[in-house]
Amino acid sequence: MKNIIVFLFLCFVLVNIGTAQPTIFYPNIIWQKGYGGNGGEKNHLNFKKSILKAGNDIYLVARTASDSSGNITTNMCTYLGSNSANTLLLKIDTMGNITSQSRFGIWKMPAFYGTSSSFEYFDIGKLNNDKIVYLNGTKSGIGCSQTKFMHDTLEVGNQVVWADGWVVYTDRNLVQTGDSMYGSYSWDDAESFIQKGENVFIAGATDADSSGDITTHPFNIINAYNSDLYIIQFDTMMNKIADCRLGGDSSEFRFIFGDNGNEPRLLWMAQTISNVGFDITEPSRGGTDIWAGLSYANCNIVWQKRVGSTVGERPIRLFRNNTDGGYDIFAQNACDTMAFEHQSVTNGYDDFWLVKLDSMGNYLWDMSIGGHGSDGLVDVCRSKDGGYILLGTSNSDSGYYKSSNAINGTDDYWVIKLDSNYNKVWDVTLGGSSIEDAAGIIELDDGSYIVSGESVSDTGYNKTVPLFAPFAPQLWVLRFKVDSLFAAGGVQILDLPPLQLFPNPAQGILNICGLPVPLTQAKIIFTDALGREVKRMHAAVNGGCIRSINVSDLPSGFYSAFVDSGGYVFKGRFVK
Repeated sequence: MKNIIVFLFLCFVLVNIGTAQPTIFYPNIIWQKGYGGNGGEKNHLNFKKSILKAGNDIYLVARTASDSSGNITTNMCTYLGSNSANTLLLKIDTMGNITSQSRFGIWKMPAFYGTSSSFEYFDIGKLNNDKIVYLNGTKSGIGCSQTKFMHDTLEVGNQVVWADGWVVYTDRNLVQTGDSMYGSYSWDDAESFIQKGENVFIAGATDADSSGDITTHPFNIINAYNSDLYIIQFDTMMNKIADCRLGGDSSEFRFIFGDNGNEPRLLWMAQTISNVGFDITEPSRGGTDIWAGLSYANCNIVWQKRVGSTVGERPIRLFRNNTDGGYDIFAQNACDTMAFEHQSVTNGYDDFWLVKLDSMGNYLWDMSIGGHGSDGLVDVCRSKDGGYILLGTSNSDSGYYKSSNAINGTDDYWVIKLDSNYNKVWDVTLGGSSIEDAAGIIELDDGSYIVSGESVSDTGYNKTVPLFAPFAPQLWVLRFKVDSLFAAGGVQILDLPPLQLFPNPAQGILNICGLPVPLTQAKIIFTDALGREVKRMHAAVNGGCIRSINVSDLPSGFYSAFVDSGGYVFKGRFVK
């Protein structure tokens, strides 16, 4: 019987040498940082942009409820009520060191104004004059870092009921250089902005009639308080040139400008619940759909397309494809049936969703990207090789597009790379002992990535930085790379004496030796013959060995053991 097991083990090793195995990828974490204080920080809000690369500087934006504490050195703006959060701005270098920080929010108002909020940031970006721009929706009057009244407080009266778009400008060192309010006498949000040559465009949603900076009337006069989309055009000194409106018979919201390079026309998308009428030319798909289009600055539409399913979709990012001239919509989709533009097989009950349009906005195909569970897309960036990097929050175990199980069974950061033909290149899962919510991702010049989000995990698994205060979320930011060291089958066996796994076959206990002697701690990941992760643990290394590993919980079969030293991964195989 023993000879048969040994023979089977040798066959397993030979097959693994000659046959490609399902891949599990492990990130080479270059550094990781926790940013925050004693009150907690958040930055994973829906479709909002939270990270920006400008030269070698990285900018992060988040909400903070912390006074000066942890590595937050700024003080809270004082509120009249219980609402206690500001917008936190951090500038870091490519090694994660904080080089500057600031915050803005309301300070105080005359008593008759009542309380309000001013921390709902939407977008972050850079103008050609090196100004850094932050878009917010606010219901505040004058306050901390704020120099203007909103239209409501200035021109209507004492009731601070509605919101205006609030745009804050800083220099590259986060020193505020100005701010502006845009909106009407009703509710407006500044949700997205873009610069095109000598013009700057700010856009969002409004339920206003003609007033203030909004000079157009609602499309549906009968139900005027449904929201439309607005676009305001400015020169580079932020003097208003014109405004216009897009919409249908019901509500449009969550406006996002797309990336179409130097094309002077405006690429955009939003959510809609309208039916056919006014600017909307296609009927509802049954839920909250995505409405995408290309228009001139005056809102004259070149093409438009509605995409959706029987449930609801949330827009995330939109790009013009530089290779084929079409357009790539990235969204979140919860539909589990094939309907309308959702013709791809779902992988779980929430997926990343990619919809391919041609150069005139016609639907070509779509794909659903995810694991067995819930995968929520939050950000997408172009990769330098012509593909895309997708970031989301996932609690899926391995399967379909996802190679690794959820870490400790909770929500993790999940990053997946697609090549220029939309094929998966690799994916990695990053997380700690509790919940992580991803927010934003950028690619650096060396092919590494910085991913940001928030975490309530203390140390454990991928996370090595402790919380500043128990149960208070902090910003957790990592820089990692998936390079040649981790390319073949997810890892590469280094040119060192081979790992010694014994006894082999194993029963209840396994020992691993042959590791570098200076190593004191390591992470071990066990995968089965199909490449699926079946066990993960941390262990002490003593004299190049990890001894007395309990594998009694593994069923009989063939296994690989990946020993991660925090930068290098060693591999060995055994049978049980």
